[in-house]
Amino acid sequence: SEQVNLLKKDDKSSSPASWLDSNKDDEHVVVPDRNRRELFHDQTLDWDDSVDRVWLDTEHYTSDQKPPAMILLTNLGYNHPDQKNVGLKSYRSLRQRHLLNGVINHPWFHPTAWQDINEGNATIDPEVRYYVFLDKFNCHDLLWPIYGGYDQNLDNLHGRNSTTLGNGGCDRMYTCNDIPRLVQTTRLFREQQVHNQTQFVYLDCSPAAGPMRSKTPEDWPVSMITMNANMRQIDHDRDMGL
Repeated sequence: SEQVNLLKKDDKSSSPASWLDSNKDDEHVVVPDRNRRELFHDQTLDWDDSVDRVWLDTEHYTSDQKPPAMILLTNLGYNHPDQKNVGLKSYRSLRQRHLLNGVINHPWFHPTAWQDINEGNATIDPEVRYYVFLDKFNCHDLLWPIYGGYDQNLDNLHGRNSTTLGNGGCDRMYTCNDIPRLVQTTRLFREQQVHNQTQFVYLDCSPAAGPMRSKTPEDWPVSMITMNANMRQIDHDRDMGL
C-alpha cells in the first residue's frame, strides 16, 4: 500500500526505559491482537493484516524500538462510529481513498488513539510526534483515475454516497472550519502547545492552485500535502508535494 512519510530528518527514535513501564497498565495502548481491524470504524478501507503495527503490540517490543511518531485519523466523517448515518454518507474521491489506504497501513498508525486521547482514556507521550489526518473530504481530485471522469472518480464502494457534491467546506484548507475547531478545542492539540509535538496534516489534491493558507494562522501546527500549489501560499518548512 502507498505510505505517507511525514517524519522530519531530525526525528530520532527515543528509548526511555520508562516507556514500557508507563504503558504497562494502559489497555488502550497494549492490544494483544495487533491486526484486529474492528478497532477502526471505517471498514471500507483496505486494512492490511500483514503490516507490523507497532503501537498495537507494545508487549512484544523493547523500549529502544519505540516509534518516534504516531499517525492518527480523526473520527468526524469516514471514520465516524456511526457508519450508517455518517460514515458512508460522507463522500470522497478515489484519490483520497487511495491515500488513506496508505495512511492506515503505515506501521506507526494507531486506529483508536485519536478517540482514546481526546476522551481522556490514553495519555499523551511528550517524546512522540503525533501526525493527525482528517477523515473528511479534503482531496478534491475528480480527474483521477479517469481524466474528466468527475463523478466516476468518486468512491462508491460499499454503498458510499457518491451523488451529492456537498463537501462541508473542507475541499480547501482555508474554508475548512474543522481545522480551527480541532486545533483549538481537542485535548491532543491543546496539550501540544506545551510539548509542540502534534501536527495536523491536510491533503490538498486540487488540480488547480489557489489560495492555500490565507486563513490559517502561521503559528498553527498544520502541514499541507499539496498536488498543485501556488508557491507563495505554502509554508516551505511544513508543507510538501503530493
